[in-house]
Amino acid sequence: MDSRGPQQKNNQTNKYSFGRNDRIHGWNKEYQYTNHNQKYQCNDQEYDSSYANQYMCFEFKQNQLEAFHNQPVLTPEKDPNNNQVPVKDSNGHTLTDHQGHIVPQSALKEVLNDIANEILNDKLKNLDYNNLNNLENYDHNKQQKVYQAFNEFKKLFKDQVPMTYNIDNYIINKLCGSRIEKLIQQKDGAKITLEDAINDYLSIIVWNPVNICRAPEDKHRNGYPGEKIDNEVRERVIQIYPKNARIRGAFEKVKSTLDKEKQEKTRQIKEFIGSCNEALGQQSHGYYKFDWQYLLTKSKELQLQPVLKIQSNAPKS
Repeated sequence: MDSRGPQQKNNQTNKYSFGRNDRIHGWNKEYQYTNHNQKYQCNDQEYDSSYANQYMCFEFKQNQLEAFHNQPVLTPEKDPNNNQVPVKDSNGHTLTDHQGHIVPQSALKEVLNDIANEILNDKLKNLDYNNLNNLENYDHNKQQKVYQAFNEFKKLFKDQVPMTYNIDNYIINKLCGSRIEKLIQQKDGAKITLEDAINDYLSIIVWNPVNICRAPEDKHRNGYPGEKIDNEVRERVIQIYPKNARIRGAFEKVKSTLDKEKQEKTRQIKEFIGSCNEALGQQSHGYYKFDWQYLLTKSKELQLQPVLKIQSNAPKS
């Protein structure tokens, strides 16, 4: 988890860290697992929340968004009651999954935070940032100032990152009730600082469900993938979605390994982010859930071998 707030660098430039809201997509009813198979209203449009029964990712308790809902890691085998058999560790404990990034979040954050810091420290350096990050005396006037500053940030950000127009569409149509949706819609009660608005905005990219697999933690996969691309999952997703150009295209564009040269790596990540942004809001996509029969192991040559057998229960189109 990233530390909050600015850190001084060279006593002149503030270094901000964003993209840390791992619950942001929990405001999307399709990823909640309460009120299954019910209709809900969002900005005068009716949506079907039946997909929540498939994903079961986030829960609301007393109107508070809970953390990601971890589930057992399953194998294809069935027990006598016809339930899938879970994967257990050496101590007999059932393994649970987590939000596993296919393209690592560290690579996404490096690019996004570089862009955000350049904007805030150069092009928007005259903003009263400290005041816009203070919730004290927060009224309609301060909300307007936050909104205006946030809009300035977005305009500059969109010049550098592809397909970001779809992020606003996603916020308005899918994240109803979230603080960032209230800010963009100029609703009363949008009590949010500029830093949190930018953080939520970039978190939508960092935690885009299109790039998330429900995987065992790396420590149960011999440390794989760590800060590398999860190629086992990447290749399987390409196979699962042969008819979906956006999903398939996102993972075909990104190479199996990230370039070490920063300029080329940045270009590669931006292209991937653009494809994922384009796919935002598509139903039945993301949070890929597999049947994990084996965990990754390393051979004697210390090269990862394709011993991870994955069968997907995700939709095929």
